Amino acid sequence: MSVSLGPFMTCFVTILILTGYVHFIMKRNGTLFRGTIKIVFGVIAVILLRMMVPINFPFTKTIYSSKLLIGLGNIVYANVYGDREILVSDLLLWLWISVAVILLIRYFHKRLKVRQYLKQYIIKDIETKEYYESFLEQAKIKNVRIAVIPGERQSAIFGVIRPIMVLPDAVLEEKTVAYMIQHEIKHYANYDLWLKFLVDLLVVLHWWNPVVYVMRKELSLAFELSNDYMVTRNMPELEKLEYAQTLVQAAKLMSNQQAYDLNLTGGECLETRIQMLLKEKTTGGVRNRLLAAANLLFVFLIMIISLVFVPEVSYKESMPYNSEEFDGAFDINPENAYYLKTKDGYELYTDGVYRGTDQEVVEEFIEMGIPVYEKE
Repeated sequence: MSVSLGPFMTCFVTILILTGYVHFIMKRNGTLFRGTIKIVFGVIAVILLRMMVPINFPFTKTIYSSKLLIGLGNIVYANVYGDREILVSDLLLWLWISVAVILLIRYFHKRLKVRQYLKQYIIKDIETKEYYESFLEQAKIKNVRIAVIPGERQSAIFGVIRPIMVLPDAVLEEKTVAYMIQHEIKHYANYDLWLKFLVDLLVVLHWWNPVVYVMRKELSLAFELSNDYMVTRNMPELEKLEYAQTLVQAAKLMSNQQAYDLNLTGGECLETRIQMLLKEKTTGGVRNRLLAAANLLFVFLIMIISLVFVPEVSYKESMPYNSEEFDGAFDINPENAYYLKTKDGYELYTDGVYRGTDQEVVEEFIEMGIPVYEKE
């Protein structure tokens, strides 16, 4: 199997569509979307992983184009090293892998440094520790440690294994501290830390793709909206207002200091989050269930399209072929012809009719995209 342009194109377009979809649905019906965000993320992750395997599988359906993709194909499949077949696509693939490896090393090095920094400020004072851990005990959370960092002006949670919760050292009301801790605990309980970690990894691996950076921003907002909903869904309206005030207060604390680069409660989406809290309505009913089902159906349809249908360049729509074993000439194109590999060579069939046997697949037919199958 050779490197193919098709999976890149299909996955790039479908990720663009899904990113736009995430943005649109959150603006139009954030309540409905919050219940399906993890499913949408899973679909996006599958598509991005598919893009990392730029080959066509036996189950893929190839759609050939001899006009629209010809210019791009001429660039990507150009040979850059004379007699030795080294294509531009091969060089691009090695560039992608090399930069991704460097960025992965930097990413994990940065995470290690942040964890080492936070460990210095994990609470050790027994009285203070008991106060904060009482909130964790109420939520039945045992694996989270708490760090209060001098000069810190925000709450956050970091790490996927034994996470560390970061709390501001400012003097705050007990209820405000409780809301902050509840919010971070929900991130932990809902596996948002793992999802955020996987999103960051996918962005690092797809460093060349501008769409994944937009996707990360949209998914980060979606995680926050989902988390706000999980924290406040059983609260009376007055408590929801108090929770919203906590978000505003946290944003004010952050306004005089650079935002923590790994926090999950950033203030840039604060306006959207508060709007969602204030217009929150009870979900349910036949209409909402039908809309949720339609949304999921659309997302899975996009995923299936990205996995199954692949566009490819066809340099010639068809070409004549003269066979020594068959009288006359006939046309060959990817739609009517295929090779069948046998112990004697490669049998050529067009329109279901045997046309002859070649010892090797004709190079021009490979360029055309004539499929080759193994004889059982």
